[in-house]
Amino acid sequence: GDHVTWGSCHVDHVIEFSELLKLFVQDYSIDIESEVKASADLQILSEFSSDHVRTNWVDYHRRHAKLRITTAAANLARNKKA
Repeated sequence: GDHVTWGSCHVDHVIEFSELLKLFVQDYSIDIESEVKASADLQILSEFSSDHVRTNWVDYHRRHAKLRITTAAANLARNKKA
């Protein structure tokens, strides 16, 4: 494989981030429409409306996310397949 350096690496979720979020929403019976608010600039970032749900998400992510170091190219290629 390719040599990974600090300048060329990404941190990747083994279980895709969107799948992890879907599992969180199911496990906690979250109404995604009411609990997620769009970013102020209506671009990419969204956030949870309540501190309680945000705290639960951070804990859920900490317990369930499996992360790996990969090259930026490999990570971006994987995202295109999804």
